Amino acid sequence: MKIRPTLVGALSVVPLAGFFWLMLYAYLASRTVGHWPVSSNPDPTSIGPWISGYILMGLLVAFMAASPIAFAAVIWDGARRTLQGEWVPFLRRIGVFAFGAVLFTTQLLRLSGWLID
Repeated sequence: MKIRPTLVGALSVVPLAGFFWLMLYAYLASRTVGHWPVSSNPDPTSIGPWISGYILMGLLVAFMAASPIAFAAVIWDGARRTLQGEWVPFLRRIGVFAFGAVLFTTQLLRLSGWLID
C-alpha cells in the first residue's frame, strides 16, 4: 500500500502544526524571561528583538482559524472516500487530526491566560 501525499492529508496535520507553533511561541517567551509564560509575564507581543510577537500571534490565530476549515475538508473527503469503500485513509486522517486537535486545544486553554493578557 502506497501512501501518497495529498492536500487533504496535509490538512489533517493543521492542528498538530498549530500545537507545535504554540509550543515554539511559549518556548521563545520562556527564553526571554527565564520561565514558562504565566499571565502577563512576558507580554505575548514583546517576545524578542529578531521576531515580533505580533507575527507569532498572527500565525497562531491563523492556525486557530484554519483548523475548522481543515476539519470540514477532511470530513468532506472522508465521506466521499467511504462511499467508495476506502475507510483506512479516512480513519488515519481523522486520527491524526483528532490527536493534533486535542494537543492544540489543551495547550491553548492552558496558556489562554497568558495569550489574552
